[in-house]
Amino acid sequence: ASGSYPGADIDAVCGLNTKPVTSGSIGGEQYGATGGYFIGNSDGGETYTFEDRYGETVTVPVGAFAVEVIDFQHGNSWTKDPDNQDPDLVLGLPDSSNASESTGDLNLGGGGVVTVRLGEAVYDGEGNDIYVFEVGPDIESTKVEISSDRRTWYEVGIAEGRTAGLDLSGKVPEGKSFRYVRLTDCNEDASGSYPGADIDAVCGLNTREISRK
Repeated sequence: ASGSYPGADIDAVCGLNTKPVTSGSIGGEQYGATGGYFIGNSDGGETYTFEDRYGETVTVPVGAFAVEVIDFQHGNSWTKDPDNQDPDLVLGLPDSSNASESTGDLNLGGGGVVTVRLGEAVYDGEGNDIYVFEVGPDIESTKVEISSDRRTWYEVGIAEGRTAGLDLSGKVPEGKSFRYVRLTDCNEDASGSYPGADIDAVCGLNTREISRK
């Protein structure tokens, strides 16, 4: 190299998290098919606001979504579409539109199981405490369990349909917090191109920081 500026002149390096955690629009613009939006707060915290299937508006910290896949065992039958086989697709914010076109969801297959770790602890608060974002219009039953240590699990209900919320009340010990969520597809006789549940994201509502309208 020669000249006034020989060789590379590096100004910055940016790594884009390939999960949809920070790829939404900043400043309250719409993000994804749920109609949600992603906001950076003045205190450095980031929140995600979405509307559930019953029209309730919920705002949660971005860290309340799943950040790590602990285990995945697909069911039988399972999708042949490689775009829906990666378990890391359940991480981050929801971004999918429908099952036939999405590349942002994990197909569990009939009887499949995925276990994820949430970025922030979940507590039993007022109303729903866990949300499972599922792709497609069909109701595909998915058993939801939570744990603090991956040894003791508490079944909290069945998630069905898109943006399904579940309440921990009466199902877990009072005052206990949880970071692990296990989803088990209940459709062991599922068939078709996308058998069983198509999981787009998992969110635990940290009841100390959420708001509902």
